Amino acid sequence: MYDPMGMLSPVAVCAKILVQNPWKNGYDWNTSLTVDIVDKWSSIASDLNIALNC
Repeated sequence: MYDPMGMLSPVAVCAKILVQNPWKNGYDWNTSLTVDIVDKWSSIASDLNIALNC
């Protein structure tokens, strides 16, 4: 993602942390995500959509 002004950095950092958490907790490719993780992804997707439409 090209973001020279760093305006999307807060959303990108949150997404990167959220990607790392399942791996740290022992999830593998076939493990279903919890509702909590799915809700957090939905929130990040919403934030990204808002940021891109400003």
